[in-house]
Amino acid sequence: MLETVDAPLAVATYVDVQYPTYLQRSTKTTWGNERLEFRNGMRLPQGTQVGFWIRANKPIRKCDVMQVRGVESQDATTQFTVELEKPVTEFAIPSTVLLGNLFVEIRLWDDQGLCATRVQPLVIAATADNVPEIDLVLEGISTAITENAKLPIRSKIKDDYDLKEAWVETIIDEQEPLKSELQLGTSGDGQSQIGQMDIDLKAMREAGQSTPAVGSTYWLAVGATDYFDVPLSPDAAPIEHVGRSTPIQLSVVSQDQFLVLLDRREAAMRRRLEQIISELGQLRDLLVLTNKNNKSPQETTQETTQEDASARSAERPQAEEQESKESKEQAKARILLLRSQQAAAQVAKSEGELKGVLSEISLLVSELINNRIDSKDRRDRLGDKIKTPLSNLIDTKWKPFAQDIEGFETSLAKWSPEEFANKIDSAIAQNNEMIVALNAILADMIEIQDLNEIIDRVRGLLDQQSKTLDRTKQEQKKSTLDLLK
Repeated sequence: MLETVDAPLAVATYVDVQYPTYLQRSTKTTWGNERLEFRNGMRLPQGTQVGFWIRANKPIRKCDVMQVRGVESQDATTQFTVELEKPVTEFAIPSTVLLGNLFVEIRLWDDQGLCATRVQPLVIAATADNVPEIDLVLEGISTAITENAKLPIRSKIKDDYDLKEAWVETIIDEQEPLKSELQLGTSGDGQSQIGQMDIDLKAMREAGQSTPAVGSTYWLAVGATDYFDVPLSPDAAPIEHVGRSTPIQLSVVSQDQFLVLLDRREAAMRRRLEQIISELGQLRDLLVLTNKNNKSPQETTQETTQEDASARSAERPQAEEQESKESKEQAKARILLLRSQQAAAQVAKSEGELKGVLSEISLLVSELINNRIDSKDRRDRLGDKIKTPLSNLIDTKWKPFAQDIEGFETSLAKWSPEEFANKIDSAIAQNNEMIVALNAILADMIEIQDLNEIIDRVRGLLDQQSKTLDRTKQEQKKSTLDLLK
């Protein structure tokens, strides 16, 4: 007589979790030890100590275990047997550190020496801790600075958990890097931290510290570490997560060289502004043409199909005439829709370019201040005659103008020809106001540009005069020496 019995089987599986120390230091969440019910697709942080708690359907004497751990792009396989002192229905499998994805297979043996008919797989994926991500911005500073510049560093640092340390790293030419601690504060989004610091080259030089001289190259970068302390493999030492921003290279120039660079950039903005004014003139022509297309069907027919009309017979059937009239109305609607779309596209393009000019002019003003350039007239002109009027133009006049143009396409179907004509006339008037205002701003830029050209010529003359005086002194000295021979 044969007696059948159930094969040993794990009916419930739990995971005993001990989170790594870098998570237990985190202030964002609460970490510690816990027991979780195992589920397919389970993910746990890298470095977690993982063990299994098995509940079987019958008393178990031993359990064969095979572990495959993904470590450094390789699979490390371990096989062992859990021997139990006496048959039990619940038992633990020793823990292991989750360095990579973990694949475990278990086979149970009952107290009668029967083994499970199938191997039970257990898979846990490791969630890697990322290196701190750092964005470095120098507010009001471009690629060239003076010896007396103040560098406002604004850095945004993002990490999965908490940051351990952050610093600013500076290098002068080929010298050794110098580290300075970066103070951190929370950002508004709650996902990152803000590091702020001002490097004052003038104050550093007065304090006897090493600062870059004219002709030097100054490198800046921000670095940060978190609390990650997990090795890549069981036999390796824990690694440190160090994140660094993209380094910024600055050229140290004299004040005269700095002003020449600023003049060139302002000249480039002047050319862009001239292009914007030209495009606004083309937009005005497009609006005028749209107004012509908005004429009544009878007027449009007289202008566009005069030759066709003379060839037609006056006794055309009424149905054919009605069909022709409808096709003309449809053609007119398509033309008006196309013109409206072209006008909206041009307005959007010009708006983006205007904001680009405003951003660059604002940067020029900030650079004059941060580089301690003693030129109040220049700052006042760039700020009061260019930046402020341009900003007011965009905020007060351009926005309603752009909204009116963008509304043509959506409201065209519900407007009568007379209403649409009034809207176009209003847009043309607004467009003309914009051109006048931008020409006034442009006049200030052209005027100072001409003055700068004169100043550059004067500087050239003074340089030539200085060289001539030096050569004269050398010749006089040489003549005197020749007389004494």
